[in-house]
Amino acid sequence: MFEGFFKNTKTQSAPVNGVLLDSEQLKHANEALYKQGAELAARNKTLSLLDRLYTIATHGDEVEKTAQQLAREIVGTFEAAYIAIVFYDEVEIKNKITEKSLSLVGYAEKQAGSVSFARGVRVTDENYPGFKALRNSEPLVVVPTGSITGAFFPRQNRKKYLQEIGVVGTFIYPLSTERGPMGLLIIGLNRAPSKLSVFERESIGSAVNVVAVAIDKTAAYAKLKQANARLKELDEQKTDFLSIATHQLRTPLSISKGYLELLEDGGYGKPDPEMLPIFANMDMANQRLIDMVDSFLNITRIEQGRTKFDFKPENLVEIITSVIDELKPRALDKGLNLVWNPVKKLKALVSVDKDKIRHVVFNFVDNAIKYSEKGLITVTLEKDDKKWEVRVTDEGLGFEKVDQSRFFQKFFRGDNVKGVNVTGTGIGLFVCRHFIEEHKGEVWAKSAGIGQGSEFGFWIPTKQK
Repeated sequence: MFEGFFKNTKTQSAPVNGVLLDSEQLKHANEALYKQGAELAARNKTLSLLDRLYTIATHGDEVEKTAQQLAREIVGTFEAAYIAIVFYDEVEIKNKITEKSLSLVGYAEKQAGSVSFARGVRVTDENYPGFKALRNSEPLVVVPTGSITGAFFPRQNRKKYLQEIGVVGTFIYPLSTERGPMGLLIIGLNRAPSKLSVFERESIGSAVNVVAVAIDKTAAYAKLKQANARLKELDEQKTDFLSIATHQLRTPLSISKGYLELLEDGGYGKPDPEMLPIFANMDMANQRLIDMVDSFLNITRIEQGRTKFDFKPENLVEIITSVIDELKPRALDKGLNLVWNPVKKLKALVSVDKDKIRHVVFNFVDNAIKYSEKGLITVTLEKDDKKWEVRVTDEGLGFEKVDQSRFFQKFFRGDNVKGVNVTGTGIGLFVCRHFIEEHKGEVWAKSAGIGQGSEFGFWIPTKQK
């Protein structure tokens, strides 16, 4: 394997470190030097191979492609007739019976032959020597060898393959990781396995470990890639379904709301006073459903990139005041003090989408009312040279610090609010974050802890680019 570095010449007396050696001593010195050189060459060659194998492992994303690259690198380094990499798999077929199979995923010959392996050929016969190597977790030497790799070739190719390969012996190395058996590395030798040096065996052993890691990593990545593609497909289907369903729900809910308003306003005759509270409750329940449907509609538009923004110069004070005027009666009904004291001289004109900013402020104030049983809710608006800041603080439930960054994720609801008799989907704050980010701003949530109130806020730049 590692020859040609040194030549044995006719021995004669020569000085070594000032000492004159006779021909026999010189011969031993040359042999020792040759052995050391061969060992060093072997180690260098192994290190170079391992470096290339690690590079393949790092960039591999398909098992067959990675295995083929590994096989080509290894066969080019070792004095082997061929290298085969076999993948191990277990499939439950019926009644908890598991079928174990081996399939050839990588193959390379020292001298390119005329026979190529076919993908999809699987070996399931557990008398095949490869299964023994996997069961015992130990390398296996097989002589003679032709049928070892020939088993993976189509029947019409096997005879020709066995004639061409000319292999004397075969090493079968099990490939395993902490997760279990991965497959086999099969090395077809054109000389007897007993002729391998210690260093060649060590080099092969090092390569086996890297191949096992490479195949394991690539197989895991391939499964993850496949699962991710499936999740993406399901997510798109979910978004399409939500879009269709919510549009279909929105129309009858709007019609119901219109008829309820007609009933309350006497459009079908003066209503019975006893019916008015019932109409009011029906209207509130209908509105909650409309709000929920609108939230789902917003999500589908966001995920499909169909959210439209209409930026115009607007007065932030007027936007916030309209929200306070709408929600103040609800706060008073709960005994809450909703405070909003805008600075009258503050020029609050900024280019925004009025409906989107109002939606965010409304959501923050509405949540503060929902999750507060007593105390003060304060809304503030501040400005510096670069940005506007809106804060909504309350003395309500509060939350743990660990939840701060999670409130604006889709469908997240804090553990401490799940027991509160408040309807919620975990969508509102996710939509708010998207609206503010489209204004080139940021949202935040703060709390000193459970029962210590909270602050929700956002900032947007004074000038939109």
